[in-house]
Formats: sequence, structure tokens, C-alpha cells
Amino acid sequence: HPLTQLPLLLFVSMTLFGRVIFLLPPVPVGQRRPGVKAVGVVDPPTQHFYRKYPLFIPLVIGFTLLFAGHMVINTYLALLVKNVGGGATEAGIAVSCAIVMEVISLFSYGHLRRRVSDRFLMGIAALVFTIKAIILYFSTNVFWVYISQLFQFATFPFFTAGISYFSAAIVEKKDLVKGQNVVTIIMSLGGAVGSLLGGIVLNFLSVPSALLATVGISLAGSVIALTGIRQAGAWIKTKQDSGKKVTHVSEERTN
Repeated sequence: HPLTQLPLLLFVSMTLFGRVIFLLPPVPVGQRRPGVKAVGVVDPPTQHFYRKYPLFIPLVIGFTLLFAGHMVINTYLALLVKNVGGGATEAGIAVSCAIVMEVISLFSYGHLRRRVSDRFLMGIAALVFTIKAIILYFSTNVFWVYISQLFQFATFPFFTAGISYFSAAIVEKKDLVKGQNVVTIIMSLGGAVGSLLGGIVLNFLSVPSALLATVGISLAGSVIALTGIRQAGAWIKTKQDSGKKVTHVSEERTN
């Protein structure tokens, strides 16, 4: 279909979205459903979140770089496809491949995390982000662009779902909101860096240069993210061991 239909499609979808929002029933303030227990008093959130949870620092840096490379590919995919002889149709197919992979991955993530840990799936995402960038860099035709897009299954969904579950599992109840904001921070910073970097490189250099830059920042992001994931495992183990020692001492005093 012609590209001129896309603005109309966007207008219709946003109109329907707005309609759904206005149809949502209001939530009565100060009331709750029968049978739902009231939430107890929660301590104020930690002021210096990253001092208390230093394991998030390399995760934020690493996945921000990875997401920046991801944004270069997504934002300028049409130009990348054109570089290997494709056109608007091939770019649309490539986007569709990525979307289908994301949907399948998000629906299957709950089953996957029953078998392996969220940290393991985050590690897979950190590696596959770079693998996808490398495949795209060495692509000589549209077929390999499609292949690279199939790797979307283990990149963005594993990263967003994994770090969300991971944050919710290790931070205290009072810091849950800040823990979940880690994903927003990574996506905001990575999106800005990726869009700016890709635009500058493509404007002054070439598509291969942009792909090479994507591979470079993805490699750096993978190393930092995997280091952070390993440190997170050590941090969690230390906390667990400390908790066991405290429990053991308390039992001895009781005895």
C-alpha cells in the first residue's frame, strides 16, 4: 500500500485510543473495593537510590548503550534497508518481522522465567543486541536484514521484562517505584543518544559508518551490562548470606 495511507491510519488509531481513554470509568478517591485490604504505611523512598543499590549503575550504563544501538537500527531502518538494495516494502517487512518476534517473546516470557532466572535472560539480551547489530553490519542483501530482525525475540522484550522483574524482586517495597523507573531512564537516555548519534553519523558519513558505530556501542554495552549482571548476582548472594547470618545469630540468642 502507498505510504500516504500511513498518516490516515495513525489518525484513526489515535482517535480510537483517545475514545478508549475517555470511556474508562473514574476511580473514586478514598474508596476501595470490598474485600481488598488497605495498604499499610510505607516508609518514604530511599533518597540516594543508586548508593543503596549500586548494582544498578553498570546495568543502566550498559543497557543504555545497547538501547542506543537498538534505536539507531529502528529509527533509520529504511535507510539501512535501502543500503542493501531494498525499498519501502522490504523495510515494512523488516519492521513486521521485529514486531512479530516482540509479541511472541513478551507472551512467552512468563514461561521462560519459570525455567531460568531474569538475570540469565537479561544476559541473553545483552549478547543478542550485539549479535543483531553485527549481522546487520555484514548484511549484503535484504534477506540478512530479515534474519537480523528475527533476533528481536531475545533483545528488547528480554531486556524490558527482565530488568522490571529483577528490580521488583530485589528492591525494598518503599523503593519499588524508583526501581521500575530504571527501565524508563534507560529507554529515555538510550533513545536520545541513539537517535542523535545515528542522525549525525548518517548525515555526515554513511550507512556502513552508522552500522559500525552501532556495533561499537553495542559491544561496549554488552560488556558493561554483563559485568553488571555478574556483580548483581554477587550482590544478591552477599545480601542473602548476611540475612542468613543475622537469622542464625537471632536463633542462637533465643536458645
